Amino acid sequence: MVTGLAGFPSVWLWQKVAARIGLYAAYALGCLVEVVGVTASVAMGGAAGPLLAGVLLGGTFIAVTALGLQTARQLVPQAPRRIFAMMTAAFGIGQIVGPVVAGLLAQASGNFFLASIVAAGVLVVSAGITWSAAPKSP
Repeated sequence: MVTGLAGFPSVWLWQKVAARIGLYAAYALGCLVEVVGVTASVAMGGAAGPLLAGVLLGGTFIAVTALGLQTARQLVPQAPRRIFAMMTAAFGIGQIVGPVVAGLLAQASGNFFLASIVAAGVLVVSAGITWSAAPKSP
């Protein structure tokens, strides 16, 4: 419930952030906020970890998708349908591969700590790639 409630205003909020700091920076920051949420889900004890994770993940995952689509449109303005199709395919592959890898890591380790840390690492890489792809001002 916390994740869904946090997701409700997320696109609006992150559009405001993007208007202030730039689209690429907002996407990278959104990924880093998700890192904190993913890590909190397994690193904090009691109810605090899952609640914080719910707020941070809910507050970012829909918006990061929207910001990613906007970023792609900027990167390939001459072929928006093609880039949207590629991003949709990449998202679908991630939705298949991610849970399989997480399941294998959880089975090997006995819990989801390692799988969550790997997911956080992938988010850090995504933030770095996006930050490096940002147009540089002269």
